[in-house]
Formats: sequence, structure tokens, C-alpha cells
Amino acid sequence: MTTVKYADLHFVYDRVYEGRHVPNGLASRGPMWQRFIREDVEYAERYCKTPLLALLEAEGISYRQTLLSETALDEQAVTPVYLLEMLYSFRVWLPQRSGESFALNPFAQISKEAIEAIRAGRLKLVITHLKRPERNGYQWDMFARVLSRLHEFSIPPEQVLFFGCGEDFAEHYRATVERRPDLPRLKGVAKFPYFERGWHSYFRHYLAHDQIYTPVESREEIARIRPKKYLNFNREPRAHRRVVAGWLYKKGFIDQGLTSFPVPGGEFDLTKFDEYGEGVRDIFRDQQLVGFAEGDFAGFAKSTPYLVDAPDLLKLHISWCTKAPFRDTYFSILTERLYFSENGQALLTSKAFKAMSNMHPFVMVGAHRSLHFLREMGYRTFSPMIDERYDLEPNSDKRMWMILNEIERLIRLSDEEWLHLLASLMPVLEYNYQHLSERQTVPLQRYLPGL
Repeated sequence: MTTVKYADLHFVYDRVYEGRHVPNGLASRGPMWQRFIREDVEYAERYCKTPLLALLEAEGISYRQTLLSETALDEQAVTPVYLLEMLYSFRVWLPQRSGESFALNPFAQISKEAIEAIRAGRLKLVITHLKRPERNGYQWDMFARVLSRLHEFSIPPEQVLFFGCGEDFAEHYRATVERRPDLPRLKGVAKFPYFERGWHSYFRHYLAHDQIYTPVESREEIARIRPKKYLNFNREPRAHRRVVAGWLYKKGFIDQGLTSFPVPGGEFDLTKFDEYGEGVRDIFRDQQLVGFAEGDFAGFAKSTPYLVDAPDLLKLHISWCTKAPFRDTYFSILTERLYFSENGQALLTSKAFKAMSNMHPFVMVGAHRSLHFLREMGYRTFSPMIDERYDLEPNSDKRMWMILNEIERLIRLSDEEWLHLLASLMPVLEYNYQHLSERQTVPLQRYLPGL
């Protein structure tokens, strides 16, 4: 890949471990540190980096990395960046903790030398939140809490750039400063399309040319009957995924689709999600939905793991999503990472973009307004051929029932009806494929104002 110059982008760090720059703010204790130093990392060595740097490198954007102790800040033509990447939920990141737990607070890991350089304007502090917001992660006062933490460490807000990947990231910042005009303003806040760009620029590096679906191939196969009706990827048994899996099991639809699902327990201990406020009863009140996620899911779980195109569901296998399961199904049931919709938050990860890359229509089992945000990005969705009124329903229970009813209607369509529907949807599928490709050509620096 051709390397692109990027205005001498220069990142500085406090520590090096075995020749690798340790991500700023990463505690020397705790799970993320262990993940960072682990030898059996899924990706090739060039991608063994934190999210933003992995994407920069995948897109051929050059940057430098140096230790702060070895960097003459006053001699740099462009102000270097002290990158603080969000590797934990805000639930862990922001509250005051003590002892081992407090070691997870990235602000507490910033060296005194770095803080002094940021205060003096010799370093930019760039915070990224390229992770999924937790249930209460995107409260209206999120930025106020961040600003209070900056105040605690005497870091001037005007020295801080904040990038997030939640679809409503900028919305929440605007709402916060409107409600709290007393708060100082950050230098800049922007939504960064990590998952949209990441799928093409990062993960697709692992796919051979013949593993990628194309519009030509899709048109050639428009009349081909598929052996299964739906495709449904799940790597972790989250609350809404358990509802869908239990419902599919109860309705007798499991054999009509291709489903991936790990064995619940161990790495995917169901109590882990309850601890994050993502348990079934935290999100759903309808007892029938709870029953799908508990009793019916227990029956479903006896047959796990379900494997589609990855032999190990414990690993992040986004890159292994070849075209085969899309060719063998009519539509995707996209069980997004985030479903609960407090204050209208939404997050689109790689799922929708993988489906669009493979010319696949889909139903979104995600947060309120997920399809709305896709349309804001210029994509088209599938109404009226697919009933998408569920996207406008903020109530988690009602939205789930609307989704399940539409999934059932689509599963019960005959092969002949599906071939007719796919022909009707082809203009939308082709448009989305082209639009996704065109958005990859937008210079990445446009998404990183101020760097």
C-alpha cells in the first residue's frame, strides 16, 4: 500500500514495553494490559496496535512514535499528540476508584511530564472513544464528567480534542454545552467512522479477492435459490441476542438460517453482562421476551456452539467474514452490539457495513434510530419492501416485538417470493455498495480536525 504523508503526525508516549509503545493511559495492571502484551494476538503484527493507530496504518497514513523523554518538544514543527485511547467503558473510566480499580483510570496513568507539556501547549491531548458506549455511557452529562476529570488534573479543555465513534457523539456534546453553558469548551469534538472505515481499510486486508462479493456476482446470482433464509452472527450472548436466539429456537427457525453463537459460560459468562447493566431484566420488561432470553435460550444453548465461518468464537473474527454465508442466505439479522437506547444513543459497528459489502439486505436488531443514522450517512435502507418502522420506536420491548414480527414474515416468505424481493431491492443494494466504496476514498484527515 502506498504511504500517504499526514502533516508529520507525531505521537508521543510515556512507556515502551519490549519495543512496543505502550498506549497512553493503559494501566500497568488489569485486563487491557494483559491483552496488549499477549502473544497470541489475532491480527498480523502490523495491526497489533490500538484502534486509531491500527486504522491509520491500514490506510497507509504515516506517523511517528517517540518516547516523551526522548522528544524535544520545542523543536517540533507540528505540535505532537499525546493520544489517550478509550479502552474501557465510561463506567470504569470516569468514576473515582481506589487501589487496583483506580489503576484503570487512564488519567491517573499520564506522566507528570506529559501533563505539564499539555498545560504549556507543547502537546495536544487527543482522547478517542472508539469503543461501544455502555448502557449509561452516553448520558447527557458525559462531557461534563470528562471535563471534570480534566479539571481534576488541571488539563486545559482548549488543549483537548475528543473523537468518538457513536453515531450521536456530536449530538450529545452539543446538547451538553447547550444545557451547561457554564462549562468550558473542548478544542474539538468529532464523530469518527471507525467501524465503517475499519471494515474496508482494516479487516478486508485479510480477505482474498475471491472471498469478496461483488455487484456483478450478485446480479448473476439474482435468480439462484439460497439453501437458507437468514444469516445471524453473534460473538457474545448479550441480552438482546439471547432474546433473538431464544425466539428463533422457540419458533423452530434455527434450521432455516445460518447462525453463529458461542457456548455461554467461561469467557462468555452471562453474569458478566449483568454486571455492566446489560442483563436481560435491565433492558426488557415484557415477560415473554424475558422468557425467550432465559428459558427458551437455555434450550437453544444446549446445541451451541453454532459456527458459520469461524472456528473460534472466542477471537475477534470480523476479518474472517467471507462471502460464502451471504451467498447462501437471503437476508441478515444484524444483532448489533448496542440495543438499549437510553437518551437515543446508537452505535453502528462493522455488521451493517459487512452486509452492504456483500449486497445483503438486513433487519437491524439495534438501538433506536440505528437506521436513521445510516441514512444520515447517505445510505439507503429497505422500506417499504422491509417494514422498518421499528427503528422509530424508543421502547426496547415494543421495538423488539416489531423486529421479531418482521423477521418472522421474512423467514416465512417462499423462495420465489424472496427472489422477487431481491430483484426489487437490487437498486438499493447496488447503491449502498457503491456509496460505501466511495466513502472510503474521503481523506481520513477530514474526520480528524485539528490534528
